[in-house]
Amino acid sequence: MTNKKRKISLVTRVNVNEHQIISDACKTANYNTIGSFIRDTLICSLTEEDSLHGITVPTQTAEEMANNVRLLNQLIEHLNLALSDKSLFDSHQDKEQYLINAIQMAYLTGNALQVWSHFLKKNFDESIKQIALSNLSADELNDLASQKSCILDEGN
Repeated sequence: MTNKKRKISLVTRVNVNEHQIISDACKTANYNTIGSFIRDTLICSLTEEDSLHGITVPTQTAEEMANNVRLLNQLIEHLNLALSDKSLFDSHQDKEQYLINAIQMAYLTGNALQVWSHFLKKNFDESIKQIALSNLSADELNDLASQKSCILDEGN
């Protein structure tokens, strides 16, 4: 993009605080002009290869998601081993319990990944719903529904 002559001018207005924030960021990034800094920052943030559709994932979150994916892959390996290696278990009951535990762990890991997926797509209602369904008992969910209903009734 920098090889082509720029002919189009964009104009925007900012308040004093916004100008200070932009100016400080420009200096921190070692740019000579605010216009170059804004253009490069904006183009970079909109380039698909540099971001996940405009979503910046914090390092800790990315590591947690990667760990969930690793766990899921390990579970699949364990399930394959349990199904194929007949000498792995002393009894049929041991194998059955192992598979039950693995399936439960796969389910929990899948739920965690689903919550992150909804969250990163900015579908916060679905994220909260998934967290509630995964962590609250039926009685706790009923209590929340009753409280919400009371709040909605008071608002009317």
